[in-house]
Amino acid sequence: MSELLLSAFQALGVAPSYREITLVANALRTSEDAEVCELLGAWPPGDEEWDRLVSVADAGAGGLVALDLATEFQSPGTFEALAAGGGEGT
Repeated sequence: MSELLLSAFQALGVAPSYREITLVANALRTSEDAEVCELLGAWPPGDEEWDRLVSVADAGAGGLVALDLATEFQSPGTFEALAAGGGEGT
């Protein structure tokens, strides 16, 4: 289990803002950690990768936060656009 990813989910908690997700995704992306890239970078994820990602996420944040983080990790700026539009998670 990636300690970096586990720490990220624990820091985000169960209700992070779009800004928090973006900041954490950017930090994880620039870390170039192999396990982080394997779990967040593959889309669509295989069953094994998704199960591993959710098991790490459940230790700190949950599956929906994992999905949001993977989305922002793979497509930088996704949540910035939502936040600019005044979305709920801002």
